[in-house]
Amino acid sequence: MFTTHAWTVKTTLGEAFSGDDHARMAALIYRRFGRDTVATRQAWQRLFENNVSIEDIRTLVRNGLALERLAELECNNYAYADRTKEFARIIDNIEVI
Repeated sequence: MFTTHAWTVKTTLGEAFSGDDHARMAALIYRRFGRDTVATRQAWQRLFENNVSIEDIRTLVRNGLALERLAELECNNYAYADRTKEFARIIDNIEVI
């Protein structure tokens, strides 16, 4: 299975929450806060009580947006022999400022 982040943490219920889940959540927060990276970082820091860097937030958001786009394409019956290559093509076209 293709993944942007190989790590996983446990939720408060003991369920797995993957790096990809974090990336998708970062993309949602990014949209919720008006596609403002600084506001996204501040919201993330409040939510997780950590000191995430702006570069890490940009990476998470880009990966989350690319995963959403890849899933959208797959829902439209596009099949890709190499998801990694298609992900790279998609992410190259995403700008997070």
